[in-house]
Amino acid sequence: MHGQERSDERAAAQGRGLERIAPSPGLAPDLGSGTWALANRHNAAMRVERTRENVFTVTATSQELSALVAGARMALEAMRAAPEPPPGEALEVLERVLGDFDRARERLREDPAPGG
Repeated sequence: MHGQERSDERAAAQGRGLERIAPSPGLAPDLGSGTWALANRHNAAMRVERTRENVFTVTATSQELSALVAGARMALEAMRAAPEPPPGEALEVLERVLGDFDRARERLREDPAPGG
């Protein structure tokens, strides 16, 4: 993609408020659908869609989701062990998000998947 086309694409995405959910150069906007997708070598794609203001829907494989959660858990432990602790609010938010995830995962275990 040429520089001007990429710039135009970014401007269009920023106009829709998507710039905050695509910090990685590996993410590319699908401007037709209003989503960001990360294609991987297995022809699947992680998708992030804005459902409403400050609410996103993420479609990911179990491997992708596991990697994200593992990274969050590693970050939490690193923050706890840091010589200079981060702001308390940062720890609280990450602890809450991981706790919410763990409770949601437990609910999935209690309710079997449809057709399974």
